[in-house]
Amino acid sequence: MRINARTIVSEREKRAWSQQHLATVTGLALRTVQRVESKGRGSYETVQAIASCLEIPVADLRNDEPSARGLFARIGTRKKVGSAIAATLLAGTAVFSIQGVLAENVLLDVGITTFNGDDHVTHVMTQMLLEDGEESDLPMEGPFYLVIGPTVLEDGKVILAVKFSELQDDRYELLGEPRVITPSGEEVEIVIKAGEGEQRRYTIAITPQVQ
Repeated sequence: MRINARTIVSEREKRAWSQQHLATVTGLALRTVQRVESKGRGSYETVQAIASCLEIPVADLRNDEPSARGLFARIGTRKKVGSAIAATLLAGTAVFSIQGVLAENVLLDVGITTFNGDDHVTHVMTQMLLEDGEESDLPMEGPFYLVIGPTVLEDGKVILAVKFSELQDDRYELLGEPRVITPSGEEVEIVIKAGEGEQRRYTIAITPQVQ
């Protein structure tokens, strides 16, 4: 989500806190605090932690200006995806520079397969374009709900924070919150068990590409 970084800096400086001190009291990494203040972006959990320590409402830290994210397309039409992304970025040049947007983006190839014994069904193969540190749900229809948040490390590797829920009795139940690290361009597979034993499980294949 987009964050009003100036408010965070102002509130922190009022208290004579350093970035390191804010990171310590919120339980966040120093790099996360630095990224929030420099880029004005972070996950809801990050904003909630900062708002709580600064004793201000989360709403005061939200920045509701339009974002350049939300570019989704099927993997089978990657050439069209590139054109759509380029067109969207060009349309937004009044607010963003193309170089600035690309430097912060992580393109995710995502596939979800359900295994039930020896049978398997691939439900989703799609792409998501997210900014470094941003968290978003996967746009899809099915008996599950997936949220992904990529964080780019200094060595170029990507941390993928995943929350996977399954529809049970008309509501989604969280099955797992794994975090994995993979180099940019390398696929990683995450296995989520659904119930007892190994008979029914989900496999989430994610390939991050730092733009």
